[in-house]
Amino acid sequence: MTVTAYFVRAYLNKNWRCFSLLTKIPLLAFCFVCLISNPIWAQEEGNQIILVPQNRTIVQRCFLKLDGVKKTFCVAVGEPNKVHYAVDLSTGTIVKIWKGDFLEATTMWTGRGQEQLAEPLGNNILTVQSYSPVIFNDLNNTTVENPPSLFKGYKLDDDGSPTFKYLIDGIEVVDRIWSTEEDTQKLNRNVKFSYNSTNGKNAKFLLAQESSIKRIKKNVYSINDKNYIITIKSKLKSEPEIQITASGLGLIIPLAGLKDGHELEYSITW
Repeated sequence: MTVTAYFVRAYLNKNWRCFSLLTKIPLLAFCFVCLISNPIWAQEEGNQIILVPQNRTIVQRCFLKLDGVKKTFCVAVGEPNKVHYAVDLSTGTIVKIWKGDFLEATTMWTGRGQEQLAEPLGNNILTVQSYSPVIFNDLNNTTVENPPSLFKGYKLDDDGSPTFKYLIDGIEVVDRIWSTEEDTQKLNRNVKFSYNSTNGKNAKFLLAQESSIKRIKKNVYSINDKNYIITIKSKLKSEPEIQITASGLGLIIPLAGLKDGHELEYSITW
């Protein structure tokens, strides 16, 4: 290659790179403007971000306001039949149940550093205080703390519905929650426990902890003057316990009192 040919080639390569860069600058600038502007537009123009389950269940990790405190380890589950619920994953408690529209996520994805809260929509929203559902001592025994729940993830079925897994003091808990098209005023729950005789002998499951709990008939209980109804479907060796607590009452089933192995099934009607 001659010296002249070399310099011509270098000149063309340099100018081609400059030309390529110049053609990309408008596109890069447009993307940058969209990136920094869209959240601002969403807030300033009042555009809401609404999650709508259509043909598949939506599982959305989120923050929720519970008992006046922002809970940062929660999940909201929206079903296509318009029955929805939320779980505090730090305890394994169903903390909200509602019908209709699912979730507003505007502050979760715009203006980060602000509220970042998920807002359940729809109607007839039932809110329940968060508590540890697996306990090892009486509720009125305030000297001994119950062990914390360790969240171990969840598995989705073919429709996208989750089954949650927890580990509580050596007891493995598999928690499935669902509703049906035939009865959209009821949320069903099946909880399976894996334990040995040592760590499961004194373990109990806390179905509700509220100011008022009354037995309506066998295995059917009114919570907070029929604010919601718990119906136990599993066969039990004895009646569930109603214990007095510092804040009200607790509805308890000893795991050793389950007839059909290590499995508890019940429904919540609200």
